[in-house]
Amino acid sequence: MDAMSGLNPIDQIQIPVILAVIAIVAVTVLALRRVFFVPYVRVMERREVKLEAAESVIAEGDAVRAAAEPEAQRIVAEARLKADESIRRTREEDDAYRQSVIETAMRESSASLEAGRAEIRAARDAEVETLREQAIECVTLACEKVLGSFEPDAVAAAVDKLLSRRAF
Repeated sequence: MDAMSGLNPIDQIQIPVILAVIAIVAVTVLALRRVFFVPYVRVMERREVKLEAAESVIAEGDAVRAAAEPEAQRIVAEARLKADESIRRTREEDDAYRQSVIETAMRESSASLEAGRAEIRAARDAEVETLREQAIECVTLACEKVLGSFEPDAVAAAVDKLLSRRAF
């Protein structure tokens, strides 16, 4: 049994080794706490504070937006009404301007047409008068050659009768 007593686990426990392991674990925990856990917790707390602040800002922004939404819709509705009124007025002005331009053009074209017709009448009357004179001269010459004599009033009446039958 003596050989067994050397293998007894309780006899193998050494207090200084256990104390050294406890000291190493304690120093490791303190070092990790100071170097890692405390800064990590501090960063996480700051992050949480920033998140809470951001959430409150978002909530305030949502509240402001919700409060401003009816006013914004009213402003948009007023702007639409003004735009519609402006478009309607512009269309009316455009129609009135277009109508006045058309009326002016019609008056000018009517005046131009009448002037052209008067010019044509004057030219036609001048040509008819020239034709009448040439016809009288021609009939007079023909009467002189064929009849030997002529009556100027009869020749003029015959030419006028002939010309009155023609539509000029």
